[in-house]
Amino acid sequence: MKETFMVAGAELEPSTAKSIISTSKSVLNTLKKAHNLYVKYRVTQFLSTLEDEIENLSIERQKEINEFLNNKKSQKVLADYAAAITSTSSDIAIRALALLLIDDRQFSFTENEKARFISCIRGMDDLKVNLFIKLSELKCIDLETVFPIYLINNINHPELELGVDIDELFAYAEDFINRGLLLRDPRSETGSSFYSPAAGDWSICFGISATLKKYASFLRKAKYLTQNKQCQTLQKRR
Repeated sequence: MKETFMVAGAELEPSTAKSIISTSKSVLNTLKKAHNLYVKYRVTQFLSTLEDEIENLSIERQKEINEFLNNKKSQKVLADYAAAITSTSSDIAIRALALLLIDDRQFSFTENEKARFISCIRGMDDLKVNLFIKLSELKCIDLETVFPIYLINNINHPELELGVDIDELFAYAEDFINRGLLLRDPRSETGSSFYSPAAGDWSICFGISATLKKYASFLRKAKYLTQNKQCQTLQKRR
């Protein structure tokens, strides 16, 4: 009688089982290498971006940043930066994190606002960053609430040119609320979304506070600088 093994609920001969295990290990090793390369690429990109921004600072300010980076008390903060850097595919977010680390003088953030920003943009891609910027540029509705409320519905959606379909808009709006980049409509107990009774009618309402507006402006600057850098790189290659 042949000896068999149970693998994932299937009865297999030893040679087959070993082959599957060997293949699985190979796949895992490949995935691990790909992950490590991705992490290395994002960190390298961040350091390159940071270097670009530091060059524009005074010698005194450069020394201050160097002291901060080498201070043991800064390790927790730097760990938060590292987690955000290695989890986002957004070039704009990477630039924004570099600007945040050097305390870009155009913007004034408290330590709590910095920590919140880092947490909010973890895992973001450029599509989401650009959508958030566009949403922050909308005109709020005339309504007295604790913070400005914004409305997107089946009537104004086409002309807003947000670059996303309706289902994507609902999904991203919910994602932004969970991240803390958008605020729930205080009139709603369920969240940001409202559905009208008539077929085909729909609407989404959400809030954007002054702090979130500042985040959007900060990302807008990072986007501008990122695009400039990309243009310069292309010109050098020609």
